[in-house]
Amino acid sequence: EAYKISAKLANYAERKRKIGSINRCLKESYGITNKTNSSYNTYKYTGLPPTPISGFGERSIIATLNAPESDFIYYLLTDKNGKMSFTNDYSDFINMKNKAKEEGVIP
Repeated sequence: EAYKISAKLANYAERKRKIGSINRCLKESYGITNKTNSSYNTYKYTGLPPTPISGFGERSIIATLNAPESDFIYYLLTDKNGKMSFTNDYSDFINMKNKAKEEGVIP
């Protein structure tokens, strides 16, 4: 999953789109939400934040360097066992999100 997430983030950065994801670390440690006026608010600003948002390990570096070619721009936790689903279609993303909510996977 880390490889696909890296590919999604690279696609967003290359297209200068808003990533639209707030890291748990930013929420819990710094109170950053999708309404916060911060360069780390990827709902508000395009591209990647100015610096890493938390410590990253070897697995993340390897995933970034070896991200597969893809057109994914959306991903979502869709299974209580931790499965992530990926798509490049907004309608598919909304359908996945609604299903995940119905099944209690996400709030």
